Amino acid sequence: MRVAYMTVFFIQFMMTMELGSVYPIAPYLAELFGIDTSKIILINIGFAGFGLVAPLFGILADRIGTRKTITSSLGVLAVGMGVTAFSQSALHFLLGRAVIGAGFFSLSGLLIGYMGDLVPYESRGRALGFVRFAFAIGILLAPVYASYMVMRIGIKGLYLQYMVGILVALVLSLRLPKPEHQATASVLNWKEIKALPRVPGAKIFMLTQFVLAIPAVFVYGYLSIYLHELAIPQNTIGWIYLIAGLGTAGGVLLAMWRSDRWGKARFGQISFTIMAVSIFFVTRAPIALIAILLFFFAFGYDGGWPAFQALASEVMAERRATFMTMIYLTVSISNVLMYLIAPWVYETIGFAGISWIASISALVCVGLLFVIERKYAQKF
Repeated sequence: MRVAYMTVFFIQFMMTMELGSVYPIAPYLAELFGIDTSKIILINIGFAGFGLVAPLFGILADRIGTRKTITSSLGVLAVGMGVTAFSQSALHFLLGRAVIGAGFFSLSGLLIGYMGDLVPYESRGRALGFVRFAFAIGILLAPVYASYMVMRIGIKGLYLQYMVGILVALVLSLRLPKPEHQATASVLNWKEIKALPRVPGAKIFMLTQFVLAIPAVFVYGYLSIYLHELAIPQNTIGWIYLIAGLGTAGGVLLAMWRSDRWGKARFGQISFTIMAVSIFFVTRAPIALIAILLFFFAFGYDGGWPAFQALASEVMAERRATFMTMIYLTVSISNVLMYLIAPWVYETIGFAGISWIASISALVCVGLLFVIERKYAQKF
């Protein structure tokens, strides 16, 4: 079990280091590739778009086993890192991150499904909180690390480092223990695949995940652009992202400690309320207070995320890997749609409007969790 925990932790950490690097260096990428800063977010469309293949990896996991599929996804991720490292244009960078997206979204669902198979539901909030803590550390370190590295060794050096890390994770994944249920799971047929969204509770969980993915695209996608327009230097932007990363770490640690005891749905409701209130006031505050508000935004967002994921992992226990990759399919769809409209939103209503959208999205998630708690109380 210890091997499984530490390997999954390292995989999640390396995935997040790449993810957490892109948003803080957006002004650098805009200048490097000659793109208007308000439209640089479009460079992530490939990353989110290729996440649409995530369910295929979930189905593959039910056929050949979750462990082998995790290893295969890491191979895809390593290839994407290598392609991105040698980017000579915005299109080249977009294509490299598209391959990364296929691996990232697949692994995000597979890791949760894998841990769900190893850990009983009563303790799953803590287990998934531990995995999310790797995300928190990555989010904490990536902004400052990436901001420093691109100024010293450029995109190529940064992504070659990430590729090496992913290859180490791939080797470690070969030692993952096999979940017990994999020995008896039958092969999905097409009829069962089409019926997945009709599983009781599946639709409302997928809807909640779709809405929950919205704030990250808008807030983290345009925060560095907004701060850059306020004449904040790149290094300082990296430190502000680091403070938000501390909020992520704090929220995840609280989720590990209390989400199973308080109830996962209730913990999510509290967390997303904190998130909604804090982001609403960001554009009305001075720089020092902005950093504090972003701390609490991340605290609520990333504290509530593992609690919600733990709930979602029980919707279809017998097909956990497949359903969790379906959940991340909704993340991918949400991201693609938001990336397409985000430039127009930012140009029209600015970061103030983005903060309203994020706040409303969080409150919608609170309401949906109330519905889940009431309608599916016996299940959860």
